[in-house]
Amino acid sequence: MTFAEGSSRRNVLALCVFLDLFAVSLIVPLLPVRYKELGVEPVVIGMIGSVYSIAQIVGGLILGVLSDRLEDRRTVLLLSFGGAAVAYAMVGAASTVWFLVLSRVVVGLFKQTMTASKAMAAAWSDDAHRAEYMGLINSMATAAWVTGSAVTGMIRRMHPAAPSVVAVALYAVDAVIVMKFLPPTNGATGGEASSSSSEGDAKTVEAKTSASKSRKPIFASIKRAFGNGAVGRFLAIRVLYGLVARAAMTQQDSWEMDRFGLKTGQIGSLRTTKSLLSVVFQGLVAGRAVRWLGERAAFAVALVLAAISSCLEYTVTDVKVYAVCAVPCSLVASMLSSIALESLMTQLVPKSEIGASLASLDVLNSAVGVVAPLIGGAIIQYCGLLARPLVAGVAYVALLAATSVFMPSSSMVASSAGANSGEEKTQIAKKVQ
Repeated sequence: MTFAEGSSRRNVLALCVFLDLFAVSLIVPLLPVRYKELGVEPVVIGMIGSVYSIAQIVGGLILGVLSDRLEDRRTVLLLSFGGAAVAYAMVGAASTVWFLVLSRVVVGLFKQTMTASKAMAAAWSDDAHRAEYMGLINSMATAAWVTGSAVTGMIRRMHPAAPSVVAVALYAVDAVIVMKFLPPTNGATGGEASSSSSEGDAKTVEAKTSASKSRKPIFASIKRAFGNGAVGRFLAIRVLYGLVARAAMTQQDSWEMDRFGLKTGQIGSLRTTKSLLSVVFQGLVAGRAVRWLGERAAFAVALVLAAISSCLEYTVTDVKVYAVCAVPCSLVASMLSSIALESLMTQLVPKSEIGASLASLDVLNSAVGVVAPLIGGAIIQYCGLLARPLVAGVAYVALLAATSVFMPSSSMVASSAGANSGEEKTQIAKKVQ
């Protein structure tokens, strides 16, 4: 596969991600409206959120592993599109609370588009361009969410079920694009499926070996993906960073209102500005910056910027200075760290286990999302809301020190990958003989 072919496929995949998240943004912002229309009580809304989270964790693990085991990774994308279409149609047609609950279960189990898309992107990207493409995918997702959230209210004014109809139509278009413009991909190897019968004995044995691996118990691939020290150190840093970053954002809107006396409309405008800046930086800058710096160095730079942003938040009292200095620092830190960590993760694990590893990482992120607000709330309770940025800044500095010692580098990744590749080729050669 040439670079031009890979770029074309990745652009098509980015379009699919945009359409997918655009459909999501037509439905999710309207869920509170549906809850109110159906008279759902707050305790039931909380239960629906918990049920959705559980379904998402289960579905993410299963479909992530299946994306490595199936002969064609496109199958996972099509399952995600189909499940989301059914679920969002149910949201529009729901006349009872339990039908709405069932829709959240369905979308939680099947909606794993980002995991599947990033696994395919990693398979179609070399190490030099992987971070750049991860940035493109994230940028498309953010742009789609901002765009869809802005128009879903207008679409619903046409008819209460109109957003669901449009979402289902978008998933049908997405499925056609995937089947027509994306080639079949081999989940076991991460590459394009081959129909040639003259590949040679070595490739035949390699294919059989991959097939043999895929018949192992479904969660054995997760154990294989995370079964080395470099991945363990990476995951520890990743979890700690997630806890710090999410805890630091606890009650961010309330902090901005208390600190600068902002009103609800001003908070909304600031949030929109942040989203637009995120789209631009993710799509045009972040990936190139990670490619130039390297994943480990880019993550370190992100931590430095996060610490600076936290210090600015603690000291600045002028909202204009905050918007011009602290907000860009915070956004750059968040986007840079996200892409650097995702890119490094795809290098640490074998290509045959990328789907399982990304799905497992999503599960860890979900767990962090549960724990981090509790930590953030405790900090606010005992230190005060205005002191939260100072605590976050200290945590980022401590994490930077830990990263400099424990985070695996690109050279370590390449060395490990080379050793594993050499062992596999030796085993294949012996089987051929």
